[in-house]
Amino acid sequence: MSAVYRRELRAMFTSLTGALFTFFTLLIVGIYASVLHFSGGYASFEYCIGNLSYIFLFLVPLLTMRTFAEETRTGTDRLLHALPLRPVDVVLGKYFALVTVWGVPVTLMCSYPLLLTFYGTPDLATAYSSIFAFFLLGCALLAFGMFLSSLTEHQLIAAVICFGTLLLSYFLPSLAGYLSASGLAAFVILTFLIVTLIVLLRLFTKNIWLSVIVGGCLELPLIAVCLLDVSLLDGTVQVILGALSPFSRLDTFVYGVFDLSAVVYLLSVCFLFVFFTTLRFERRPGGFQLVLTLLAIGCVAAGNLLCSALPASVTRFDTTSEQVFTLSDTSVRLLDALDSDVTVYLLAETGSEDEGLSEILSQCAARTSRLHIETRDPVLYPYFSSQYTTLELSANSLIVVGAQRTTTVDFSVIYVYDETGRAIFDGESEILNAIRYVTADSLPILYTLTGHGELTLSDARVKSVKGEGLLTRPLNLLTSDAVPSDAAGVLIASPTADLSQAECEKLASYLTSGGRLLLYTDVNVFSSPNLDTLTKAYGVRAIDGVVLDGNADYYLSGSPFYLLPELGKHEITTPITQEGFLTLTPLVHGLTTVADLPQYLTVTALLYTSESAYSKDVLEMETTEQMPGDESGVFNLGLAVENSNTGARLVWYGTGYLLDDATDQLVSGANAALFTNTIRWLCSQEKGLSIPAKSLATRTIVMTERQTWIWNTVCIGLVPGGILVAGLWIWGKRQIGSRKKRGRK
Repeated sequence: MSAVYRRELRAMFTSLTGALFTFFTLLIVGIYASVLHFSGGYASFEYCIGNLSYIFLFLVPLLTMRTFAEETRTGTDRLLHALPLRPVDVVLGKYFALVTVWGVPVTLMCSYPLLLTFYGTPDLATAYSSIFAFFLLGCALLAFGMFLSSLTEHQLIAAVICFGTLLLSYFLPSLAGYLSASGLAAFVILTFLIVTLIVLLRLFTKNIWLSVIVGGCLELPLIAVCLLDVSLLDGTVQVILGALSPFSRLDTFVYGVFDLSAVVYLLSVCFLFVFFTTLRFERRPGGFQLVLTLLAIGCVAAGNLLCSALPASVTRFDTTSEQVFTLSDTSVRLLDALDSDVTVYLLAETGSEDEGLSEILSQCAARTSRLHIETRDPVLYPYFSSQYTTLELSANSLIVVGAQRTTTVDFSVIYVYDETGRAIFDGESEILNAIRYVTADSLPILYTLTGHGELTLSDARVKSVKGEGLLTRPLNLLTSDAVPSDAAGVLIASPTADLSQAECEKLASYLTSGGRLLLYTDVNVFSSPNLDTLTKAYGVRAIDGVVLDGNADYYLSGSPFYLLPELGKHEITTPITQEGFLTLTPLVHGLTTVADLPQYLTVTALLYTSESAYSKDVLEMETTEQMPGDESGVFNLGLAVENSNTGARLVWYGTGYLLDDATDQLVSGANAALFTNTIRWLCSQEKGLSIPAKSLATRTIVMTERQTWIWNTVCIGLVPGGILVAGLWIWGKRQIGSRKKRGRK
């Protein structure tokens, strides 16, 4: 084998084949590195790798077309047969020579991530795992190209067939999306593929009867399945076409997951086509070749199926520095404690599943046998989601079904963006909170009062309540005898009219028995004596008028009615203070305590102004400036009250705009966090699953104009050009030597 290896390697590098191959590979890599990294500022070299797979369409035919076709054309293949070499030695020698030539540019590519570390922080683990997968993909395609070269004595024909086949393989995943996913269409397409296989086996083995028998063994079960229930074949073509393309195996590595099953698949392709080439070179009887071929395919298929059956925890490894696809300790504890079955339906077309979402689902399913993941193609099952929800769910959304209840996770909340526009992956938190929600034995309810023009909670706020393990239900105390006994709390969100005396008495009775009340009120132009009586019984009352702050540090730039208050020291506000965020309270009125506050009541300021604040009557206000007669001083804008005798709790905020999503976006979610923390404290809920979202922010590098120019010159000009010049020099020297030898003769 070593003699053939040295011969092939010498032939490639003394001719222009090896030099041209290396030159074009490094030139294309250099161009992409220039555009994406040196000029574009991206630090992640895997982006470059992910865009390079198409180069195999041209480079593999260039490198492999002469491997055996040239030997057959010139008759030197007979010399190889005459030498004391086993056919497998000849094939392996040629193949390893191809791999060595391919390894030269790949080795030089390994310097790019290290280069980027001087100007930024690339994710080296992901970059090098992507390069490794890129190398394996090249090895697999080189084995395929070598096999095609063994089928003909014409280099051009071998190159054209190789290019066409690779082009089809490259577009297989995309092509699958345009094919019908019905069972009947799958039967027709699979039958066509079986006929094609029969033709190929006939060309390979020269035995028509054996080829027909193999085809029949595949077609008869297909016909039986079709007659039994053709719907069993739904989506089969998409699955098969997606699995056949070796190019798609690279995507997982680029995304940040080292996939052992993809490694096994690519190595299997290498083995199969090296094996097929060996059988072709041996020229044994067709029947013997067919038996060996079927055995090899069976063993490789079994090995890949076995690897794919292994749990994701032992076949897929997170290479991202943020550990985006690694389950947190909180998730692990919840999944390990799962004692009832949960089914997660992924609503996605076959072949179009989101990589990140699929990876997290695989990791969750690998952790517990209680969790079952199933994919439902909306094209094949257009009415499936209507069995569980009336919502219009987007592609790659989830339906989570437990023994107690069902919920949905729309794809729009899986990937979110922070205030700077950076992408954040929140899939783990959404999935695990949904599992927690559907498996809880019973859930307390947060009742929202209705009948007085109250605000309706947004979907985001309802989601926050659900994340804390609560349900939300409307409550009309005009028609109810009392607050229901399963109430974890009652929310009154910005009523536009006063509550009736009977309603307040029911709320007072609920609070006396240890109830919890969350109250949002706005600057009112109507009187509310009944509600005032209720709140004064708990030591707090409203201050008429809208509050402004004379200190410019306490309101939004250019918007004096949009206050940025101080945060008090309380369990509700501490997490927000620790993160360094501010809440935003537009059009807020003040709150204060009553005189002679009972000792059993503890009142804590949650939000308050500076000493420069003042309150103005909205009906008589002619200017936002402080005028004589305006009440001034520190104003409380949010209060928390706790009754040590009964355990009752009351939280009151002086503006309903704290529930507004648009206002919340101005402070990066701080208002939403205040709401969530309030619900948690008020309803005595254990903290929800604390699973941090994972940043998908693009890493960047910073280069000066001079540095960009230097590295563009090196990577696009000097390195590829140097390889080409060296190749031309070796080739020219060899040509001159050959002429001198002919001259002596």
